[in-house]
Amino acid sequence: MYEISVNICDPRGIYPKETITCQDITYFRYKNIPFNVGVVDPKEGGKWIPSRNEELFYASIIITKKHFPCFSFFPHSSASINIKSEKKLPPKQIILKTKHIVDGKTKIPILYNPYNSDYSNAKEARNFIEHIRAEKEYIDFFDCKKMPFKKQIELLSRSYEFSDHRINPVTVKKYYNLFSKSSRYIHIALHYFVNASRLIFNHFIEDAGLNLQLTMEALIKDFMRFHSIKNKKRAIKRLRESVRLPYYHMEFLEELYDARNKFLAHIDDYMYTDKQNVSDPDRYCFEHFESICWLIIRYIKYKNKMGKSGRPGGVFN
Repeated sequence: MYEISVNICDPRGIYPKETITCQDITYFRYKNIPFNVGVVDPKEGGKWIPSRNEELFYASIIITKKHFPCFSFFPHSSASINIKSEKKLPPKQIILKTKHIVDGKTKIPILYNPYNSDYSNAKEARNFIEHIRAEKEYIDFFDCKKMPFKKQIELLSRSYEFSDHRINPVTVKKYYNLFSKSSRYIHIALHYFVNASRLIFNHFIEDAGLNLQLTMEALIKDFMRFHSIKNKKRAIKRLRESVRLPYYHMEFLEELYDARNKFLAHIDDYMYTDKQNVSDPDRYCFEHFESICWLIIRYIKYKNKMGKSGRPGGVFN
């Protein structure tokens, strides 16, 4: 039985307008509401892992605009439409089915929070939840305020912001395929990269700078393991010599790396005065985001060129 989760995205993000499909993840918008679709196939051992695969998907979208993060994705959904199917449904059919449900043409059960404020009905509430979740199709509004479905959709449709920047779905798919075949440390780097975008849009600039720095740390760690280098300084030097970045981006990354101990998350007597070490901490996100994008892409391509052995030739998986 295939399990399909059509997640309604968190209203705090900034989302693309295009429809994008990468393997078993599909993103689309309808009635000004962004949806993110994930599919689990039990026959394949339930390979789809929402938290990891979605982060790689989000990173694939964000990195298409290297100069600055034009999109922001939050890890939690507001609600979801859940579908069980004996056969694998193509993305177009899932989207069409979702539209019929949102339009009210197809009526399916809705799960709201059934608990009383004092939890006096705990047993009955658990039975109700299990009953609804056993249905072949249902809407999960457990964390939403209870109101008529039509009114809920109208409220959601006024809650989102969409970016004016256009993206090419084919390019996103290429990046996703590249990222999904990469190592665990690269996946960790991409997690921090996506998180930096979230933090920038929510004006947590110093935190975003730290996440960009952690992105770089994860890539350095991967480089050390890939080449069996134990000395970090030697690894950084070799990484700088091995991975070529355009313009002055490597110098920007060195500046960002040094900023971790000098400016970012560093308390001193002169913070927030005209004598502080850095007059504009914002620039440690805004000026270095593009450099991190280039490092991620060029480093993965470098590994693919080198192959598993760490020598030229072969394909890294």
